Amino acid sequence: MDILLLFMINLDVGGYIDNRPYLGFADPVVFTGFTRGWIDMKADQDLYGANAVLDLMIPYDSALNIRRDEIEIARLAAWVGPYDRRVTLGRQLINWGVSRVFKCLDFFNRLDYFEPAYERPGVDAIQVMWAFSQRGSARALCRPSWTFDNTLMAGRLASSFMRNDVGLNAFYQKEPDLIAAGIDIAGELLAGYWAETAYWQNDTTDYFKSTIGIDYTFPLSIYTMAEYFHDASGQSDPNQYDYGLLLNGTRSTLGRDYLYLSAGIVPNMFLKPAFNVIVNLDDQGTILMPNIFYAPFDNVDLNIGASFVIGDEECEFHNINPYSAAAYAWLKVYF
Repeated sequence: MDILLLFMINLDVGGYIDNRPYLGFADPVVFTGFTRGWIDMKADQDLYGANAVLDLMIPYDSALNIRRDEIEIARLAAWVGPYDRRVTLGRQLINWGVSRVFKCLDFFNRLDYFEPAYERPGVDAIQVMWAFSQRGSARALCRPSWTFDNTLMAGRLASSFMRNDVGLNAFYQKEPDLIAAGIDIAGELLAGYWAETAYWQNDTTDYFKSTIGIDYTFPLSIYTMAEYFHDASGQSDPNQYDYGLLLNGTRSTLGRDYLYLSAGIVPNMFLKPAFNVIVNLDDQGTILMPNIFYAPFDNVDLNIGASFVIGDEECEFHNINPYSAAAYAWLKVYF
């Protein structure tokens, strides 16, 4: 009872309302989008804490009727122990890998290269983190299932070597058969750099995935970033793409080689114009994404942008996007 009272006294409640209208240019022009409510409740003590997040999504084309499948408990987890020796149990955010966009070591989150920093769903897991020195740390994770054979086990051992942060990663699941191992590295030498590679083996095949990236800030606060992704399990011929794998969540990409480019001016934290490009190097499909971020107030973000798909009709991006071009003006208000 005393612990429950301490949680209630130190409860921190926050969140945001995110309104995201889209104008899709097709035949005819389509107006769509959604409003999202994100309510975050956290009680964080030195040695223990808990977090619960309610995620409410209301699409514009649903006649504004709130259905059960539009309300989700995005986080519901508790932890014990200090930050450097902590055990977390429940539905929690899992970040794995060092890449910015194409995280080939992230088995827990579906890739969203249109908006890499968007809120990810929680993962029901038990996670243990231990920083055993200033340079070394260990991480173990178990994503349980109804049977032990379907339970996923993962681990990461990290250290610092010659000014590089290096991590060794391993994944195992008996059914369906999955064994994976990989390494990640990140550092800075004139420019920031990161890379990760993973060997995956499942019931039907084995293959490598690799990502390498670099970023640099030029004078006048001009920020640039490039990231290359190679997936040996993808198809180099667009005629061999299986779009059903995207629909059922088995894959996030269908090709083998992708390039993500970003450039922007960051004069301050309140105004950030940028230009992003994603290229499928196998079918030459390209998405151009200009964007302007503006924060008129401390608790208000405004994102104005557009996307344009360039390439042949059989390219991947044309077939996963219902519109050849789209414009948006997103407004997010924090509370």
